[in-house]
Amino acid sequence: MGSKGRFRATLGDRNRKFVLLCLVYPAILGTIIWEFIGKPFELLTWSVALLLAFHFTLDFIYLKLNLEYHGAEDSFRYGWSLFTIDLGIVVLIRLAFTTLDEMVLPSSILSHPYSYLTGVYVLYVIWEIIYARHNPIQKKSPETTPKHYAMCCTAFLSTFVLYLASQALCSATWLHHATNVIFVTVLLCAVGEHFWSVFLRVKA
Repeated sequence: MGSKGRFRATLGDRNRKFVLLCLVYPAILGTIIWEFIGKPFELLTWSVALLLAFHFTLDFIYLKLNLEYHGAEDSFRYGWSLFTIDLGIVVLIRLAFTTLDEMVLPSSILSHPYSYLTGVYVLYVIWEIIYARHNPIQKKSPETTPKHYAMCCTAFLSTFVLYLASQALCSATWLHHATNVIFVTVLLCAVGEHFWSVFLRVKA
């Protein structure tokens, strides 16, 4: 702790922040952008790919904003639990991007953007809860809370359940198309919420 009783960041905290912000996120973001550029055009998958790229970019900015803001004061505890969750989020978003074709011609029950985005938002909720326990100081961008993430998680989970129903009812093509529309709408709202937190409601 510091002289005022606040927790101080350790060398491990700083090293984990460096690995995530300077190595992992830029590498995956660059890969996503490169694959997006070379992806054959198909309206649905291109639209979702673009939204996922924006989502990942905003997530990167949101995390960088808060980690560097508190890093300047040396007051942010970024332990192995938060680091591991962030790695999980990166992996799930990457998997969601690589399985976009499942939205057009589904062939798998679990390996699908619907399931991966649900997992991402479950991890977001856990991340915010652990953050609050280890870092009593308020985030620079406090508007995104476990409540926000829980709402998005519920929406993505509902979409995934609809997808499972459309797979169970093999002839229900209309249900599959409706599920895609709902998923894109929820993803668009999630991206908008990220943008709002990063650019519109951030503390000066």
